[in-house]
Amino acid sequence: MKKLILFSLVLLIVFQVSALDVSVPSSSRSGVSIPAYLTLPADYDDSLSYPFVIMLHGHGGNHNEFGGYDPISDGLAENGYVVATLDFSGCGASTESFKLNTMTNMKSDIKDVVSYVTDNYNIDRERIGAFGYSMGGRLILELISEGYDVFSAVELVAPAEDLEDLKGLFGGHDNWEVLRAEAEENGYVDYTTIYATLPLSIEWFNDLEANYDGLVEKAAPAFDIPVMVMWSLNDETVSPSVSENVADVLGALAVRLPFGGHQYGFYNTDPFVQNTTFHSSIGWFMDNL
Repeated sequence: MKKLILFSLVLLIVFQVSALDVSVPSSSRSGVSIPAYLTLPADYDDSLSYPFVIMLHGHGGNHNEFGGYDPISDGLAENGYVVATLDFSGCGASTESFKLNTMTNMKSDIKDVVSYVTDNYNIDRERIGAFGYSMGGRLILELISEGYDVFSAVELVAPAEDLEDLKGLFGGHDNWEVLRAEAEENGYVDYTTIYATLPLSIEWFNDLEANYDGLVEKAAPAFDIPVMVMWSLNDETVSPSVSENVADVLGALAVRLPFGGHQYGFYNTDPFVQNTTFHSSIGWFMDNL
């Protein structure tokens, strides 16, 4: 059964953490290094074991959504967690073209970063969590539906689960077909969303269309772990009904923001939106991981 939770707190904490930039070799693309970023407890001690959370950014974002993830990653590290973020192809410090920004490559990079952290740091492998915003949420759903079972708790923020809904960001169903045809002919198509102009490869289209219908239903049998879904009631990018359905199917804890659009605490500076996003996310992993 879903639960409704709302927070109204004030975040006034100065976190004491250690931050590292690392290059993770890609297992799927020769000679490529994945830019990854680790946030550790300031007193990290390799003789101890730590829970670990990987945070995944959205379409065209960067590893920490331009600083928006930091209060969550820092707050978790302050409370004894190791946190990783990464730049997907064509994003942030990535030296690759965005044409390589496909679901296949992103899922491979997530696995590579998880493996890197668990191989190089003393991680409790029974306490690994995943946080995914927008397309990052879809990536988690796809990974779990495909049998990737390392996660013990998950948070999805406005997960882009429904492809037909996602097409609205790209001009709707008919325009999607026009864009896809051009990508089929030329290998890619440039498209300007409300966020940025990016080259979308034909592989990008094919990967998304491979899970056209019922992604959350495919993933649900493997979701024997705690999950929280957060969304705002006026989200203009991922329809609230999509997030509601994901929460319903997964029996998730539901966190509904009454306003804030698709910005959440990452881009919206409203104190209520920020504090709900930050505190509920930190609290979720502390309670369930």
